[in-house]
Parts: sequence; structure tokens; C-alpha cells
Amino acid sequence: SHIERVMDPSQNYAIYKEEMAKTGLPAIPFVGRFLNELSVLEEVHQSRSGGLINFLKRETIFAKIMELQKYQLEEYM
Repeated sequence: SHIERVMDPSQNYAIYKEEMAKTGLPAIPFVGRFLNELSVLEEVHQSRSGGLINFLKRETIFAKIMELQKYQLEEYM
């Protein structure tokens, strides 16, 4: 079905992301996708390397959180 195709997690929810970009705001996002991406970032990338903070990891986490927060900009009636 169309919903199964859109919510397919392969390719990091690529079809879902395209559909959401076309839809615009207001919309209710699938929070599970964001949680999954944040979990992967935490597991795959080191927080520190050689005693230094991994700023690329922190910037990526910040971008994901900001992407999720944009859905709070519009009122839902």
C-alpha cells in the first residue's frame, strides 16, 4: 500500500522525507524517525576523540532537533 511504501525505513525513510517536504506545515511528523536517527548518531559517532569534543556530531544532533522543532511553529486546529 501507499502508506507502507512511504513509511519504509530503508534508505533512511527517504520517501517519507520527500512526502513531508511536499506537504509543508502544519504537519505531524513521525517522531520515531527522529529518535532512530539520534540513536544511530549516538551509537556510531564518538563523542570525543583524542580528548577533543566531536563538534560535527553535536552539530548534526542540533540540526536533527531543530528539524523536529519546526513542526511546533504552526498552530494545529
